[in-house]
Amino acid sequence: MQAAESIKPKDITEIKVMKKPSDIIRVVLDTVLIYLKLPIDPVEPATLKISKKDVAFILPSFAMSVSKLLSDEGFRNKLRNFDRDNMLEETIELVGPYLDFEYFTSEIAAKASAACEGLAVWSTAMRSFHHASKIVKPRLEALKIAEDKL
Repeated sequence: MQAAESIKPKDITEIKVMKKPSDIIRVVLDTVLIYLKLPIDPVEPATLKISKKDVAFILPSFAMSVSKLLSDEGFRNKLRNFDRDNMLEETIELVGPYLDFEYFTSEIAAKASAACEGLAVWSTAMRSFHHASKIVKPRLEALKIAEDKL
């Protein structure tokens, strides 16, 4: 959970006080909303400005949910204590288009905000963990069964 640890309270405050956060910040925060199963706006195509380029993507939510989330004193703890062992496949499917978006990189996020970089890394790590656990979990279960038979 290094990515969650890298996000400091001052980084969250930095995003919270932004009147109009950059589009990459809004996109990254949408992934956090999805993982935490918080409401997002219906999908709507949009042209975003990322890295000084106009790019076609999904209109980010950055609505009341994000404001409440960032104002939550326990936000960083929610990331640290996120139940990554029980992520639903549907959650991974929903977050997929965001994480596969060519501009969703920690480097681009870092240019927008330190917190945004950490959140981008965290979001990517959660999906990687999910994919890895699909391989490892069955093997661990088989090992436990084999050990129980001994």
